[in-house]
Amino acid sequence: ALRPAEITALRFSQGDFRDTDNATDVAIDGQGFFVVSRDGEYLYTRDGQFEFDDNGLLVTRAGREPVMGLDESGTLSQITLEQLQAQPAKATSEIRFVNNLSLGGTQHVLNNVKVINSLGETILLRVTFRNTSSTTPRSWQIEVRDPQNQVVAPFGELRFRGNGSPETDYNKFTFTYDSPNGDPQEITLNFGEPGSFAGATSFSGGTTSDLAVSSQDGYAQGTLLNTTFDDQGRLVARYTNEQSVTGAYLALATFNDL
Repeated sequence: ALRPAEITALRFSQGDFRDTDNATDVAIDGQGFFVVSRDGEYLYTRDGQFEFDDNGLLVTRAGREPVMGLDESGTLSQITLEQLQAQPAKATSEIRFVNNLSLGGTQHVLNNVKVINSLGETILLRVTFRNTSSTTPRSWQIEVRDPQNQVVAPFGELRFRGNGSPETDYNKFTFTYDSPNGDPQEITLNFGEPGSFAGATSFSGGTTSDLAVSSQDGYAQGTLLNTTFDDQGRLVARYTNEQSVTGAYLALATFNDL
């Protein structure tokens, strides 16, 4: 008797998307195949169950094959955490401000203005604004002191236009801060773009001002907290200092129908 022929069929139709407990599991929305390496050859799969092994190499969960990615130059290479385990500290170079310096006030003091030095240490400065509108309309003198109450910069000047927005060439104040432990660093106090009301302003509001720091761009050293992939297939590494960086893209292969 003849036995029925065995038929193998390949299905490339789109499957359902499901949540998993693994942050590095991915799925392809559309066409294409992930590229993995085995014994010097490339293989192609739509199974996106990936994880990092003990050596920080992204591998398939089932076969432990290295998963290939594309770096910034477009080179096909293995995806690894080797250069992403830690993030060095970044010294503060800019502090931005928002809200109002009231024309009716004589002085406004901001205590505990955070600055990060080159070693990742937090320094708390005191910034004082003194109303000098009696000599120059809508102007303020800026004084910066360190935790030892020493002046760390020559007096700066902040000016505003008649409409209360920052004045051109007087909307920023840059000084050099010599941290006791870190390297000297240039810090710019940025009060917003001239003519804009998105940063600091100077309107009449009684004797009380509410000018405040909105952001500063320094951060301490961080260690790797977790990894995932964004919706474009790019590796995202997040750190204990609340920063994140992006790495390689997952490589996708497509084939022409013959």
